[in-house]
Amino acid sequence: MSNHALADSAMADDDRFLKQRGGWWYVRVRVPPSLKDVFGSHKTEALHTKDKTKARQLRWGVVAAIKAQIAAMKADPVEATAEVWSKRRIEKRFDTRKFHQATMRIVRKYGDEAGAEFAERSFDIFTDLDHGETDWFAAEKFDTKTEGRYRHTIKLLREHLKRQGLKPNIESVDVKVAMAFRTHLVQHGKHRRTAESYLSALRSRWQHWIDGGVAETNPWRDIRMPKTRKGQEPPRRMWQDDELVSLFSGPCSPALFDYMAILLLTGCRRDEVLEHAELDGDWLNIRAGKTESAIRRVPVAKCLRQAVAIALKRIKDEGRGGNGWTQHFMRYRRSIGLKSTTTTLHSFRHTFSSLADDAGIQKHHVKAVIGHSKGDVTDIYMRVADETRCAVVNGVERRLPEMVGWQISERFAHFTKPN
Repeated sequence: MSNHALADSAMADDDRFLKQRGGWWYVRVRVPPSLKDVFGSHKTEALHTKDKTKARQLRWGVVAAIKAQIAAMKADPVEATAEVWSKRRIEKRFDTRKFHQATMRIVRKYGDEAGAEFAERSFDIFTDLDHGETDWFAAEKFDTKTEGRYRHTIKLLREHLKRQGLKPNIESVDVKVAMAFRTHLVQHGKHRRTAESYLSALRSRWQHWIDGGVAETNPWRDIRMPKTRKGQEPPRRMWQDDELVSLFSGPCSPALFDYMAILLLTGCRRDEVLEHAELDGDWLNIRAGKTESAIRRVPVAKCLRQAVAIALKRIKDEGRGGNGWTQHFMRYRRSIGLKSTTTTLHSFRHTFSSLADDAGIQKHHVKAVIGHSKGDVTDIYMRVADETRCAVVNGVERRLPEMVGWQISERFAHFTKPN
């Protein structure tokens, strides 16, 4: 008999993981010794067939699924097992006697509290904070920035709940918890407008859950940041010359250096560079933005022109969203000893305006470049000539601290293509 024939014969007689009871075939997988006390010695699933040949064909998908369950159980035994029993309940395969046995095993191994959590999760008493997120985003057609804000807000709330010893789910949040979260934002120096955007995101998220019958009340409905008198709120300030030198001299990543340089010398908003900037010769066309006046043409500074296309590609190839870049920048900023809570990536935009003002440039010319307007002055900005816009950027470039201007020029003059 040939080797192939022997192999085929061996496969035909291979009954690994199969067990027959009352004529029906089952898959039976051994549970690791470390989990035996909780889940028993084996995991068994019915194949719903009496045909041995068919059972041999069906078993491998079931075996893979059981092994995936066992791997998840090693990471979080209570949650993973509760997921299995919740699925069985929904599929009407719930066995009360076996469920009681599973509960008692978890109590013996992990204690009464873990047993109670297992029972609650098995019956879907808890609703995770990510519940329905994908469907909601798809239905509302949010842009990338808005989706990022919602995810970041939920992440902050989840971390806060864990610090308070609460389960990170919808049912843990009431008005008292919502007020404590607001207090946390105030105590950690979040800018009022940023903190208010988080609270607004949570109000919208909870309202969606109420509309879908997932939540009964909105604990965020009346939660607002404390009001401040005009002039009392600390402004988001510009970077000082010595801070700029530190930022561009420090050990930042190449992509972050490029990002900071472009923000500093264009006055663009964080997400305009990431999502809406299109290079056209020596100009950046901003195709969309926060306001109508954000749609504009921005001249590229002379020191950036040689390699700005490569820099933009490097930045986008990083794959970070706006919040990801902010967190990356804040970690870098703290690592070099700049710990002010009033300076962020957006401060490069304020710095651009301040440097232009120091150069004696008219305010409406500056606003035409950075895309800032209020009321009916947008039309005035749109009529600013290209030569004037170039003069604004040139004026800012000349006002840079000498060391910063040299570092940016040197980097962009000796740019290498990203790998």
